[in-house]
Amino acid sequence: MRIVSVIAVWVFIVLATLLEVVASYLIPASSWALRDTVVSVIAISMAAAVVMFYMELKYQPRWESLFLLTTLFFVADLIFIWTASLVH
Repeated sequence: MRIVSVIAVWVFIVLATLLEVVASYLIPASSWALRDTVVSVIAISMAAAVVMFYMELKYQPRWESLFLLTTLFFVADLIFIWTASLVH
């Protein structure tokens, strides 16, 4: 694994964390569903980055990658459904 890609992923994680903090402050409290959705999308992208690079999933067989990405998709879907159900 190249050091440049490790540093790039680390910088992405730091910037995404800062973006989560900024989004939580900038999006008004009245639209909490939007705020939760934005923060959830950022958190899922950070989790995918950690799994793909630090756990070296990109070097594993394709079926293992597909299994994990499918799991991440369903976790994201559950978060979105939960957030949408709280609105009603």
